[in-house]
Amino acid sequence: MIRRFPVRSLAGLAAAIAAIAAPAQPQRAGSLAGTWELSWRTGQGPWERRYAVIQQNGSHVHARILGEGELSAQGNVSGSRFALRGWRLAVPFYIQGRWQGDRLEGSLRRLTVTHRFIGRRRR
Repeated sequence: MIRRFPVRSLAGLAAAIAAIAAPAQPQRAGSLAGTWELSWRTGQGPWERRYAVIQQNGSHVHARILGEGELSAQGNVSGSRFALRGWRLAVPFYIQGRWQGDRLEGSLRRLTVTHRFIGRRRR
């Protein structure tokens, strides 16, 4: 079953690096792979929460993104840093950040707007 969350802002869509349907992936030590709960503050002030399912194969990373519809982003990981790129309505968006263990932080940029987010790996 796929749960859909309404997206109230661009950050809600792209920082949503979110996919609820898939069960948590087995995680490898030193891997970004897994299901992450992400939080960010909207332009109106309240905190939004979404989920991300991230797969990692070596240094390559793929994230399934669900919001209003499904998106995907791909990129690379190097050490504790990651960078992803995806498209929404023919406009690219960029996600970058760093993680340590079960916590991550980063930013989403689309055009001239940047949103910061934090995340925690679901167990």
